[in-house]
Amino acid sequence: MDRSDRENTQMNGLLIALVEDEANIAEVVQLYLKRAGYRVQVISDGQAALESFERQMPDLVILDIMLPQVDGFAITRWLRDRGDVPIILLTSRRLEADRIAGLEMGADDYVVKPFSPQELVSRVRAVLRRARGSEQSGAETALAFEDLSIDPQTRSVISRGQPLTLTVKEFDLLLH
Repeated sequence: MDRSDRENTQMNGLLIALVEDEANIAEVVQLYLKRAGYRVQVISDGQAALESFERQMPDLVILDIMLPQVDGFAITRWLRDRGDVPIILLTSRRLEADRIAGLEMGADDYVVKPFSPQELVSRVRAVLRRARGSEQSGAETALAFEDLSIDPQTRSVISRGQPLTLTVKEFDLLLH
Protein backbone atom coordinates (compact mmCIF):
# COMPACT_ATOMS: atom_id res chain seq x y z
CA MET A 1 0.00 0.00 0.00
CA ASP A 2 1.58 3.29 -1.07
CA ARG A 3 1.33 6.60 0.79
CA SER A 4 -1.73 7.92 -1.09
CA ASP A 5 -3.59 4.63 -0.52
CA ARG A 6 -2.84 4.85 3.21
CA GLU A 7 -4.00 8.47 3.31
CA ASN A 8 -7.23 7.62 1.48
CA THR A 9 -7.87 4.75 3.89
CA GLN A 10 -7.22 6.99 6.88
CA MET A 11 -9.34 9.84 5.54
CA ASN A 12 -12.29 7.78 4.29
CA GLY A 13 -15.52 8.66 5.96
CA LEU A 14 -14.43 12.02 7.33
CA LEU A 15 -17.18 14.63 7.16
CA ILE A 16 -16.47 17.81 5.24
CA ALA A 17 -18.91 20.70 5.45
CA LEU A 18 -18.95 22.67 2.20
CA VAL A 19 -20.53 26.07 2.84
CA GLU A 20 -21.02 27.52 -0.65
CA ASP A 21 -23.99 29.43 -2.07
CA GLU A 22 -23.07 28.91 -5.74
CA ALA A 23 -24.75 25.61 -6.64
CA ASN A 24 -22.53 24.83 -9.63
CA ILE A 25 -19.34 25.24 -7.58
CA ALA A 26 -20.78 23.23 -4.70
CA GLU A 27 -21.73 20.41 -7.07
CA VAL A 28 -18.24 20.15 -8.60
CA VAL A 29 -16.44 20.33 -5.24
CA GLN A 30 -18.81 17.77 -3.73
CA LEU A 31 -18.17 15.37 -6.62
CA TYR A 32 -14.38 15.60 -6.27
CA LEU A 33 -14.47 15.23 -2.49
CA LYS A 34 -16.77 12.21 -2.66
CA ARG A 35 -14.48 10.60 -5.24
CA ALA A 36 -11.64 11.11 -2.76
CA GLY A 37 -13.62 9.17 -0.14
CA TYR A 38 -15.03 11.97 1.99
CA ARG A 39 -18.59 12.43 3.19
CA VAL A 40 -19.78 15.89 2.14
CA GLN A 41 -22.49 18.07 3.62
CA VAL A 42 -23.38 20.99 1.34
CA ILE A 43 -24.79 24.06 3.09
CA SER A 44 -25.84 27.11 1.07
CA ASP A 45 -26.05 29.91 3.65
CA GLY A 46 -24.20 31.05 6.73
CA GLN A 47 -27.02 30.78 9.26
CA ALA A 48 -27.78 27.19 8.22
CA ALA A 49 -24.06 26.40 8.60
CA LEU A 50 -23.99 27.68 12.18
CA GLU A 51 -27.12 25.70 13.03
CA SER A 52 -25.60 22.57 11.49
CA PHE A 53 -22.31 23.01 13.38
CA GLU A 54 -24.24 23.31 16.65
CA ARG A 55 -25.63 19.83 15.99
CA GLN A 56 -22.48 18.20 14.60
CA MET A 57 -19.01 19.60 14.08
CA PRO A 58 -17.49 18.36 10.81
CA ASP A 59 -13.90 17.17 10.43
CA LEU A 60 -13.13 20.08 8.08
CA VAL A 61 -15.00 23.13 6.76
CA ILE A 62 -14.64 24.56 3.25
CA LEU A 63 -16.15 28.01 3.51
CA ASP A 64 -17.05 30.76 1.06
CA ILE A 65 -16.67 34.26 2.50
CA MET A 66 -19.58 35.94 0.71
CA LEU A 67 -22.64 34.03 1.92
CA PRO A 68 -26.29 34.87 2.54
CA GLN A 69 -27.31 35.46 6.17
CA VAL A 70 -23.91 35.21 7.93
CA ASP A 71 -20.60 35.79 6.11
CA GLY A 72 -17.65 33.42 6.10
CA PHE A 73 -15.46 35.66 8.26
CA ALA A 74 -18.09 35.62 11.03
CA ILE A 75 -18.39 31.84 10.72
CA THR A 76 -14.60 31.48 10.94
CA ARG A 77 -14.56 33.52 14.17
CA TRP A 78 -17.50 31.47 15.54
CA LEU A 79 -15.71 28.19 14.75
CA ARG A 80 -12.44 29.39 16.31
CA ASP A 81 -14.29 30.40 19.49
CA ARG A 82 -15.45 26.79 19.76
CA GLY A 83 -12.40 24.78 18.78
CA ASP A 84 -9.88 24.05 16.11
CA VAL A 85 -11.77 22.40 13.26
CA PRO A 86 -9.69 22.89 10.08
CA ILE A 87 -11.05 25.65 7.81
CA ILE A 88 -10.30 26.31 4.15
CA LEU A 89 -11.70 29.57 2.80
CA LEU A 90 -12.82 29.23 -0.85
CA THR A 91 -13.69 32.62 -2.27
CA SER A 92 -13.55 35.03 -5.17
CA ARG A 93 -12.11 37.73 -2.88
CA ARG A 94 -8.59 38.12 -4.23
CA LEU A 95 -7.28 41.10 -2.27
CA GLU A 96 -4.23 40.51 -0.13
CA ALA A 97 -6.04 42.18 2.79
CA ASP A 98 -8.84 39.58 2.55
CA ARG A 99 -6.37 36.68 2.41
CA ILE A 100 -4.48 38.04 5.41
CA ALA A 101 -7.70 38.69 7.35
CA GLY A 102 -8.95 35.15 6.70
CA LEU A 103 -5.71 33.52 7.74
CA GLU A 104 -5.24 35.78 10.77
CA MET A 105 -8.72 35.01 12.10
CA GLY A 106 -7.96 31.31 11.98
CA ALA A 107 -8.42 29.82 8.51
CA ASP A 108 -5.89 27.09 7.74
CA ASP A 109 -5.81 27.80 4.00
CA TYR A 110 -7.22 30.32 1.52
CA VAL A 111 -8.14 29.31 -2.04
CA VAL A 112 -9.19 31.91 -4.63
CA LYS A 113 -11.81 31.21 -7.31
CA PRO A 114 -11.43 30.11 -10.04
CA PHE A 115 -9.56 27.09 -8.72
CA SER A 116 -8.64 23.52 -9.60
CA PRO A 117 -10.93 21.00 -7.85
CA GLN A 118 -8.06 18.49 -7.80
CA GLU A 119 -5.80 21.02 -6.09
CA LEU A 120 -8.55 21.75 -3.56
CA VAL A 121 -8.77 18.03 -2.71
CA SER A 122 -4.98 17.96 -2.26
CA ARG A 123 -5.20 20.99 0.02
CA VAL A 124 -7.95 19.25 2.03
CA ARG A 125 -5.68 16.22 2.48
CA ALA A 126 -2.75 18.42 3.50
CA VAL A 127 -4.76 20.43 6.03
CA LEU A 128 -6.26 17.25 7.51
CA ARG A 129 -2.82 15.63 7.67
CA ARG A 130 -1.46 18.63 9.60
CA ALA A 131 -4.51 18.73 11.86
CA ARG A 132 -4.27 15.01 12.60
CA GLY A 133 -0.54 15.37 13.29
CA SER A 134 -1.10 18.16 15.80
CA GLU A 135 -3.95 16.21 17.40
CA GLN A 136 -1.72 13.18 17.79
CA SER A 137 1.18 15.16 19.25
CA GLY A 138 -1.05 16.62 21.97
CA ALA A 139 -3.50 13.78 21.86
CA GLU A 140 -5.96 13.06 24.58
CA THR A 141 -6.44 9.36 25.03
CA ALA A 142 -9.78 7.69 24.52
CA LEU A 143 -11.78 7.05 27.67
CA ALA A 144 -13.22 3.57 28.11
CA PHE A 145 -15.81 2.51 30.63
CA GLU A 146 -17.77 -0.74 30.89
CA ASP A 147 -20.14 -0.16 27.93
CA LEU A 148 -19.03 3.32 26.88
CA SER A 149 -16.07 4.63 24.88
CA ILE A 150 -15.37 8.35 24.38
CA ASP A 151 -12.70 9.46 21.91
CA PRO A 152 -11.84 13.17 22.31
CA GLN A 153 -9.72 13.18 19.13
CA THR A 154 -12.52 12.07 16.81
CA ARG A 155 -15.31 13.41 19.05
CA SER A 156 -17.01 10.02 18.83
CA VAL A 157 -18.94 8.07 21.44
CA ILE A 158 -19.74 4.37 21.33
CA SER A 159 -22.27 2.88 23.74
CA ARG A 160 -22.78 -0.89 23.87
CA GLY A 161 -21.04 -1.22 20.52
CA GLN A 162 -23.22 1.36 18.77
CA PRO A 163 -22.02 4.84 17.74
CA LEU A 164 -24.00 7.69 19.28
CA THR A 165 -24.83 10.94 17.50
CA LEU A 166 -24.34 13.86 19.87
CA THR A 167 -24.46 17.60 19.39
CA VAL A 168 -21.28 19.56 20.01
CA LYS A 169 -22.60 20.71 23.39
CA GLU A 170 -23.71 17.21 24.41
CA PHE A 171 -20.27 15.80 23.59
CA ASP A 172 -18.49 18.59 25.48
CA LEU A 173 -20.71 18.04 28.53
CA LEU A 174 -20.11 14.29 28.43
CA LEU A 175 -16.35 14.73 28.09
CA HIS A 176 -16.08 17.15 31.01
